[in-house]
Amino acid sequence: MFNKKSLLMLVTIATIFAAVSAFAVARGSSVFTAPDTLLIAGKELPEGQYDVRWEANGSDAKMTFSVLGITKLTVQGKFVEGDQKFNYSTFIVAKDAAGKKVVKALQFGGKKYSIVLE
Repeated sequence: MFNKKSLLMLVTIATIFAAVSAFAVARGSSVFTAPDTLLIAGKELPEGQYDVRWEANGSDAKMTFSVLGITKLTVQGKFVEGDQKFNYSTFIVAKDAAGKKVVKALQFGGKKYSIVLE
């Protein structure tokens, strides 16, 4: 039979396990449209529609950009959870010194997380 101390310890362990497992390995996918050629981690991604699959292990994330099942690009990033859900999936882009569009992060529609590129 459980006493109060044993029950409290069991609840604490279960809570810690749930929190750790939530960030242990997470996977997902979304469709992104590149309106122009974009630079992602120093590599060019031509304009077009891409199936982006990601896998996060802790805060480390790996993303694969594919077209019709053919991998076009694989990059590393950091998984970041925010406060509010994003309205749509989009690239966060900035221009570099040469005026090229560089992807800094990806936000996922309907989710509270994004992946920031290194």
